[in-house]
Amino acid sequence: MVEAMKEKNTEKLSVLRAVKASLADSMRSSGEVTDTKVISTIRKLIKQREDSAEQFGKAERSDLEKKELAEIKILQEYLPEDISSAELEKIVKKVIEEQGATSKKNAGAVIKVVTEEAYGGSDGKTISAAVMGELAKKEAAAQKEEKKLEKEEDKSEDDLPYRTTYSL
Repeated sequence: MVEAMKEKNTEKLSVLRAVKASLADSMRSSGEVTDTKVISTIRKLIKQREDSAEQFGKAERSDLEKKELAEIKILQEYLPEDISSAELEKIVKKVIEEQGATSKKNAGAVIKVVTEEAYGGSDGKTISAAVMGELAKKEAAAQKEEKKLEKEEDKSEDDLPYRTTYSL
């Protein structure tokens, strides 16, 4: 922030002040500010600006749209690098195995842990899509295995010799 003041970069300064204010609000509500909270706050501010830029674009206010897009670029400078999809997939699989998640009902808990593990390296939509995709594969595999077991059970019942009982 001091650097932006020295450079007299008013746009960057206003964005950093907005981040600081948002973090202050967050601190009031929860008491502490962690790295994860800072990253999520910045992502939230980016999302807000994306929505605003979209609305300004629809309203043909290109001057305000450009301002919002410039602020997004400034905010993105303070986010960590996005992790690769392969690395995210590896984290998702590990967390699913650790938690023993088998269906989409467990998605919330898995997403929470994956978000912490990814340490801000990916946004919520990407994490959610990866978790849901992996859990869908798990569910499909479980259903396939269940059907296979049912077929084997039916087959084993068909192979039993039938006894005929006669009453006298």
